[in-house]
Amino acid sequence: MILGSTISTIASMNQRAYGFTIVELLIVIVVIGILAAISIVAYNGVSNQANDSAVKSDLTNMAKMIEMDAIDRGEYIPGGSASGDSTQFPGLKFRPSKGAYMVGTTNNLSYCRGSDSTGRVVFRVEARSKSGQTYRYESSTGLRSLGSVTSGPTQACSGLTSTSFSYGYYLSTNTWWSWTNG
Repeated sequence: MILGSTISTIASMNQRAYGFTIVELLIVIVVIGILAAISIVAYNGVSNQANDSAVKSDLTNMAKMIEMDAIDRGEYIPGGSASGDSTQFPGLKFRPSKGAYMVGTTNNLSYCRGSDSTGRVVFRVEARSKSGQTYRYESSTGLRSLGSVTSGPTQACSGLTSTSFSYGYYLSTNTWWSWTNG
């Protein structure tokens, strides 16, 4: 009988259940969650950088168009009007990377022409990226970041006199003006 019970004990030892314990499964789930969180944060950072780069590139390209037009015209292109009639932007058609801009919170992609404190006529092109960063290209100083300030025609024309301005995205109707479909 001793032989039968020994064989039975050996057989029960070889029939061990295979699988994961609840602790092992929880550890795997936590590790997957941590990796997912890291990936989402990294994606958002890359996405914000891409939006910022697109807006900066748009501002630089628009400024080049304005500078080239000024060579022919003899002056910087006027904005829509002193009150900001942005439905028109005389002589300019431009196609910005609209998906990179913050919309729904402010009039965006602003252009302003006016006189600075020295009386020199300058222009500014300003826009706010989806990341929340505002960028400005000024004819006298070039491109720079303004940080997380609200953008719009009032901001773009600040400090200038005798201004005329236009903006590409109109908050009240949540649309881009036709001159941005160039």
